[in-house]
Amino acid sequence: MGFNFSAAGYSTVSSFVSDCCASEAAQLQAFDSFLQHTGIAAAMQAHDWTSAALKYNGPGQVAVYADRLQTNFNNLQNPSQLPDISVRAAQLYLSFLSSSGSNSSYDPGGIDGQLGTPGRSKTLQALNAFQTDQGLATTNTVDDEVLMSLAAALPAPGNLLLG
Repeated sequence: MGFNFSAAGYSTVSSFVSDCCASEAAQLQAFDSFLQHTGIAAAMQAHDWTSAALKYNGPGQVAVYADRLQTNFNNLQNPSQLPDISVRAAQLYLSFLSSSGSNSSYDPGGIDGQLGTPGRSKTLQALNAFQTDQGLATTNTVDDEVLMSLAAALPAPGNLLLG
C-alpha cells in the first residue's frame, strides 16, 4: 500500500509506486524491504507469529493472524505443499483468460501454485475446461505443452481492453 512507502525504505510514494509497477520482482523487493525495515522479517525468522501479526496488521485480530501465519509456516514445511511455478503460470493464464471474457469457467479460483486434487480442484476444472474448448486432451498436469497452449490463447496486446 502506498502509505507504507517510507516503511519500505522509499523516500517518496511516487518512487515506491513506480518501482511496484515496474515488475513483479520489484514488488517483491519492495515488500521484502518493508518486512526488513519494520522488523516483521526478524519476528518471522524467530517464529514469533504474534509480533509479526501485530507489526503487520496492527492490534486488531492479532491472534487470528498469528495462527494463520503459524499454520501456513507449518504447512510449507512439507515440500509437497510448496507452490509449483508452472502451475502458478497456468493459473495466471487461466485467470487472465477468464477475466478477459474468454470463458468464465477458466477461473482457477486463485493463484497459489497448487494444482489440487481431481474432482475437487478449481484449477484442474478450469484447465480441463480450457483444454476441452481447445480440442486438446484433458490432463491433470501442467507441462510445457499446456503452458504453450494457454499462452497462445491469450489475446493480442492490441485487443486488450484496459481501463
